[in-house]
Amino acid sequence: MILNTDRSNIALGGMSMFSYSLTNLPRCAVCKKSDHHVRYLISGGEINICSECITKFNQKIQERRLVRIRRKLMEDLQKPTSSDNIH
Repeated sequence: MILNTDRSNIALGGMSMFSYSLTNLPRCAVCKKSDHHVRYLISGGEINICSECITKFNQKIQERRLVRIRRKLMEDLQKPTSSDNIH
């Protein structure tokens, strides 16, 4: 995790913060916000992503999981059960 508090090279949680000039600030690869405009900017090699975009992605993942669960439940409800065959 990279914190925005210091521009020096600091190792934090297995990731490092790089020194940048004001004209070359690290930015989120998704929303393009600089590290001054987000709470956290996480670096993974040559790409950065901000905590706001991670939150949005997590919400989308949860929404898709719920859609799959609902679809599966509806399919299961439509399947005949053994008690349906009793006359």
